[in-house]
Amino acid sequence: MYNRTIIDICCGDFHSVALEITGTIYTWGGGGTSYNKGQCGHGNLEDELHPRSVEKLKYFKIVKIAAGGYHTCAVAEDNEVFCW
Repeated sequence: MYNRTIIDICCGDFHSVALEITGTIYTWGGGGTSYNKGQCGHGNLEDELHPRSVEKLKYFKIVKIAAGGYHTCAVAEDNEVFCW
């Protein structure tokens, strides 16, 4: 995560999401098993202590991000919308 140019950041209740200038997104947090509903997008319910890229979106250039209580959304440059 070091030496990255972050252009946007959003926070949900128990997680955060950052958008790098290249279109890669990073998520971290979770809040423990009772608050982790998969909002980090890594395919598990484990807490992420450090920013980690969302591998399922590595072939898309993300241009917009949003986070809520238990969800994250991302919009790709071709206007595809992803929410989890």
